[in-house]
Amino acid sequence: MSSPREAIVALVAREPGLHLREMPRRLGFSLRAVRYHLDRLIAEGRVRSEQAGGFVRFFSPSAFSKGERAVLCAARVAGQRALMEALVGGAPMRFADLRAATGLSKGSLAWHLNSLEGAGVAARDEAARFALCDRGAAEMALALTRPTVADALADAATEIFDAPK
Repeated sequence: MSSPREAIVALVAREPGLHLREMPRRLGFSLRAVRYHLDRLIAEGRVRSEQAGGFVRFFSPSAFSKGERAVLCAARVAGQRALMEALVGGAPMRFADLRAATGLSKGSLAWHLNSLEGAGVAARDEAARFALCDRGAAEMALALTRPTVADALADAATEIFDAPK
């Protein structure tokens, strides 16, 4: 059987961009144990942490570029993932079209679009249409990440507490 640290390294390699609270559920370890081992792995350079939105997410140290890590982080947030799925098809889309395609409320849509723009994942053109900055990276991120029920609950909590009032 592998050590807890090896199990964490393997999980991070297999599922890039997980946040701390998801790891104990996937590994069967306590949150305290995962945090302890992650701190050591980060200090040793075996795991990299990345602040994204309301979460710190974890990656293998040299597996992805900064831009790819931003796209992977976005793909793990339900609203941002829905936007990426709508935009990955091709042509730039206006706010109203994105709202129809995703079913997000105006406030949530604006918040998630601002997050994607701030992370360099999406951009707005002069005609106020949105497009992905790197469609290939978005396709890769959507393929590598699969939302879980736990991810959905964490995203819902973030939206409740961080969404504009």
